Amino acid sequence: MRILKWFIIATVILVALLYVIGPFLPKVATVERSILIEAPVSVIETSVTDLEIWESWEPWGPKDDSMTVRYGEIRRGIGASHTWSGKIVGQGERTITAILPGKRVEYTLVFDGDEGVPAFTAFDFEVLGPEETKVTWSFEGELGSNPISRIIGLFLDDILGQFYDAGLTALRIEAIERSRLEVEPVGT
Repeated sequence: MRILKWFIIATVILVALLYVIGPFLPKVATVERSILIEAPVSVIETSVTDLEIWESWEPWGPKDDSMTVRYGEIRRGIGASHTWSGKIVGQGERTITAILPGKRVEYTLVFDGDEGVPAFTAFDFEVLGPEETKVTWSFEGELGSNPISRIIGLFLDDILGQFYDAGLTALRIEAIERSRLEVEPVGT
């Protein structure tokens, strides 16, 4: 009986601490990862603005065999969108909202359960040479007022960052390969 009493007291104290500390935790979570890709910015930009190509390098599909993707009417460029659903990855929708050619591509993300509150992602390109581009993939999302969400937000860089690293590595491989295919003469 004493153990149950102490468990209840500890639980009440923990919940109280969450609600006292929660409002002081960050309201916005951010994640950012970069990679150097040995390919022209135009090839990389195509890889991130054509949602059908996106599937060849994105890091979540390989982690969830149940994941399905459905495309909107537009599949590339501004307004292109797709939705996904899976047991591990949950449900959500990605839409391309802006393209600054050779510089930046912006997206909104709405995850199931977030009541339509979007998160924002972007790819920024820094051209270092004709065949060399620094690519930065960033994420920014509101955490709301729920103290549990804000605590999870403290760990989001580690959690999401590993997927961004894997995605950028796969994007690098995909872009280099497509760049070589575009350069090689027909029939070789």
